[in-house]
Amino acid sequence: MAAWTLDYEAPPTNWFGTAMPIQDRAKNVLECLLGRRELRGTPLVFVCHSLGGLVVKQFLRAADGRRAYSAETQSLLDSVKGVVFLATPHTGSMQATLLDKLRLIAWPSASTLDLVRNNANLRDLNVWYRNWSGSIRHKVFYEKKGTTAGVIVGDDSSDPGLLHVDPVGIDADHLDICKPADFSNLVYIRTRDFIVDEIVPDVGLSAGYGTFQASDLPTLPHSRSSKFAPIALRLAIISIVGLLFFKGIEALLFPPDVLGAATIEQITAAVRAKSPTLTQQQSDRFIEVLKETRGEPTFKSAVEAAKKGDTRVAEGIWRQIYENREKEENKSRQERAAAARNVAASAIANNNAEGLLWYERATRLDPDNMAGWLGLGNAAMVGEPYKTLMRHFSTSLSSLVVPETKAT
Repeated sequence: MAAWTLDYEAPPTNWFGTAMPIQDRAKNVLECLLGRRELRGTPLVFVCHSLGGLVVKQFLRAADGRRAYSAETQSLLDSVKGVVFLATPHTGSMQATLLDKLRLIAWPSASTLDLVRNNANLRDLNVWYRNWSGSIRHKVFYEKKGTTAGVIVGDDSSDPGLLHVDPVGIDADHLDICKPADFSNLVYIRTRDFIVDEIVPDVGLSAGYGTFQASDLPTLPHSRSSKFAPIALRLAIISIVGLLFFKGIEALLFPPDVLGAATIEQITAAVRAKSPTLTQQQSDRFIEVLKETRGEPTFKSAVEAAKKGDTRVAEGIWRQIYENREKEENKSRQERAAAARNVAASAIANNNAEGLLWYERATRLDPDNMAGWLGLGNAAMVGEPYKTLMRHFSTSLSSLVVPETKAT
């Protein structure tokens, strides 16, 4: 009894190398096995991990298609007695699906694309294998722990759906399930027993565990993708997309100040482009307001847009300045009203009339402030007759009265 290993390139992404599609790899494996004369006439049991299980199933399907006209292929198929699946994604993997969705960045390899969840080719292969493999014995193990990328092969995908075959969960992740630490490992024990107790008696060999002799295997060199042009193109596209995304976020969080320095001529041209019916006096007044509000604002963008006939940008700038001006004026009025109330509170002790005057100014500036109104009322009640109080209230409230609408 001998153990053979089969290695092949299967990087998850083309950034790390290249990989064959499962169908091509299966034919490659078939030729490799046919080329080993030591395997002819020897009972074969395949112990497959992950993608290897799909390769073996596809290899058996390819061999089945040749058996009618190839005696050596028929002999090889007759030698296959058992298959052990270790964390094989019979219906695909969610991680492969994720890489497929991030195709521009991840650049998944051909073998990874074959593992996309619910891939039609995988489903077809699985159905074929269930119907074809009745004469082969099976053992199925699947992972129950996740890697840093999560559980690679889920419980449902690891089940090939074979009759009288119960998949067994193992306390290991996708990478460690095929690496028994010692002879007490459950996967090792049950795989050994499966071969000795079920396969060996069927082929007429004597039972027994025998001895184990390890041989050093040559190390496979890690290949890198030689697709320089596709790599350079992808890097360029990713860099451009990343730069645009960064600039978009920067513009969203830190919008550029379009109100910087500009000449009077630019401002005047933008104003006239926006409202050509304004008189010269109105334009001059508007420009003076802009200067007072924001110093020398930049209107380059607005000027350029106005030249092209699009005044929406200019309109947005005018509206922004108007709102800023309005906020500053309200804040200034409130600050002046607070100062007037302070002056009134100090002056009323010596001169009630002066205090009353300052309270009146405070209520005019900030009519929503109750302290001003209370101070005005107290000053009026103490220093003047009720008539004077009403005169002051009427004057202060004049700006707040809304004309009544006559009924029609």
